Amino acid sequence: MNEIEEQEWDAETYREWMEIVTRGRGRRLGWVSSSSAPLPWWFSLVSDFTTLPSSQRLPGTQSAVHFSAICINVPHHLSYLLRLFLSAGGKLLKARLPTDVGLAGALQAAVALAGDTSIFVNATGLGAKTLVQDRSMYPIKGQTVLVKGEAESATTLVDVDRDTSVDDETTKVILEGCKELAPELLGGDGEFEVLSVQCGLRPAREGGPRVEKEVFEGGVKLVHSYGHAGAG
Repeated sequence: MNEIEEQEWDAETYREWMEIVTRGRGRRLGWVSSSSAPLPWWFSLVSDFTTLPSSQRLPGTQSAVHFSAICINVPHHLSYLLRLFLSAGGKLLKARLPTDVGLAGALQAAVALAGDTSIFVNATGLGAKTLVQDRSMYPIKGQTVLVKGEAESATTLVDVDRDTSVDDETTKVILEGCKELAPELLGGDGEFEVLSVQCGLRPAREGGPRVEKEVFEGGVKLVHSYGHAGAG
C-alpha cells in the first residue's frame, strides 16, 4: 500500500470532519500528543498546531504537541451518514449473502438482490480472509473505556486470535495511564467513573488496506475496500 495515499486519506478525512464541525454538527477539542519525532507528517494539515514547551509537558515526556482534533459520537455520526444517503435517494437493503460459493457467487447473489445496481463495495473486513482468500488479513484486538465526562481512552493489542472478552488488567492500565492526561475527570476518590468497557477486533492487513477495483462478467464493478484496521 502507498503510504502517501494513506496520508492523503487521513488529510481528506480531517478536512471533511472539520467542515462538519463548522456547520454545527459536532465539536472539536484541543488534543495533546506526546512524540519523540521532531514534527509529525500531518503538522501542517491540522488546526492550531503548536509544539509545547517543557513547562507544559507531563513529567517524563521528551516532547509534545497541541492541535485541534474532532470528538465523534460514532453511532450518531453513522446515523447522520445514513440520513444523507437516504435523502439522496439511496435505499437500504439487508440480506445474508452466500460465502461458500466464492466472491463471484456472492456478488452474483448481490446483483440479483440489488436489481440494476452496477457498482458494489467489498467491505467485509476480516471476512475477506475467507471470501476472497486474502491471507494477509489479521485481527487487532482493541479495548476502549468510556468514563463520565465525555472521554474515551483506548489501547490496541496485536492479537492473532479472535478473543473479544474484556481484559480487566488492560482496563486498569488504561485508566492509570490517563489520570495525568485528564485529571479534571477524576472523582473525589481520585478515580474515574467508568460507564462502559468495550472490546472488539479491527480488521488489519499486512501491507496496508486493499483499495482497488475489479470488473466481473456482465460489466459489474466491484471496489475492494478492507484492511483499514483502526482507521476504518
